[in-house]
Amino acid sequence: SNFIFPMKENFEKWLNDHSITEVECLVPDLGGIARGKILPTKKFIQGLENDSHRLPQSVFIQTISGGYATEDEELPVDVYNPTDIDVILRPDFSTIRSVPWYEDPTAQVICDAVNLNGTHVINSSRSVLKKILKLFDELGYEPIVSPEVEFYLVKPNPDSDYPLEVPIGQSGREETGKQAFGIDAVNEFDNLFEDVYNFCEDQNIEIAIISDAGTPAISDPGYHLIQECINHKINFSHIPGPSSIINAVVLSGLPTSSFTFLGFVPKKKNQKVEFMRSLKKYSETIILFESGKRLSETIQYFFEEYSKHNKISLCREMTKIHETIERGTIASIIEKINSGELVLKGEFVIVIEGGSADIKNTKLDKKIQKAFLENMPPKDAAKLISMITKENKRDVYKQLLELD
Repeated sequence: SNFIFPMKENFEKWLNDHSITEVECLVPDLGGIARGKILPTKKFIQGLENDSHRLPQSVFIQTISGGYATEDEELPVDVYNPTDIDVILRPDFSTIRSVPWYEDPTAQVICDAVNLNGTHVINSSRSVLKKILKLFDELGYEPIVSPEVEFYLVKPNPDSDYPLEVPIGQSGREETGKQAFGIDAVNEFDNLFEDVYNFCEDQNIEIAIISDAGTPAISDPGYHLIQECINHKINFSHIPGPSSIINAVVLSGLPTSSFTFLGFVPKKKNQKVEFMRSLKKYSETIILFESGKRLSETIQYFFEEYSKHNKISLCREMTKIHETIERGTIASIIEKINSGELVLKGEFVIVIEGGSADIKNTKLDKKIQKAFLENMPPKDAAKLISMITKENKRDVYKQLLELD
């Protein structure tokens, strides 16, 4: 075959250079599951010469549930011949890779599925993809193809009569919560995913993570994943989606020129008290995350340890049908919580007026200003009062001269 023989020498050289003893010939079925056969290297090379790498045509009509498309209706002959004839597997040299998880030197190669008459199998998913890529090429477009692999981790279970169970992680405990897209749960199996990273690196496969969380890895252990990608020199990029932080600060009505995001409020009492007191040093707008279950207690801590009068905004379900934005002072929000006006469900983004707001609005009365003048010149008094009240030094100086 004109198609096969030019590549035979390439395969022979590569397999010899890598001391490969066996070759896995792979082809994806309709559900994307790898089908194929494993051959000794010598037999693999012989098969290239006579197109003897073959699979039954029925492989390409098997459904995701294990049945066959012919069970419901008769298929056209060009899709499936009732005699279940063979189709040829023609390996694509550009896809050959060493298999890092086998002890014996083994290679994998992805194959094209070809009919006996030389045409491509039209219901082979790889043939469909190549046809689409050709259309892109004809239009001068450069497509980006990102296959997705989805899998589940389960406890080893040799008995098929028993249901699958949650596996035990590094902490020795089962994951009990429903943690869809939870990076914390993934971190329980670091060793497994370390192997995945290493295997992908060995096979020159680039990994991406796609999350439906808007802008992932913010106040999320997802940064561990980023670190691993950097450590393993795996290319990655970030396409930001909606961010609850930015959305909340805009909706709050509080100053957006400068703000600080501090993540989740600590859970333990001593840490929470210390955290609340530390907020007083921030003059800019503060953004926090908090669970609805702990929100009432947290707002009470704000009232007792931070400020009663600072403005606050509580944001939940943003951009959704039940979006709720509550604005007011810390004291007024407590009243609404106590009266049952607020729905304390889900997660909240808390936006608070900066801790020095009370100080910035403070003005010393004339009696105190005179006391300053009794102990220092107007220029020094103006400088000191300005540092305390955050007022403009020239304005303070002018006021002091009027008192004189």
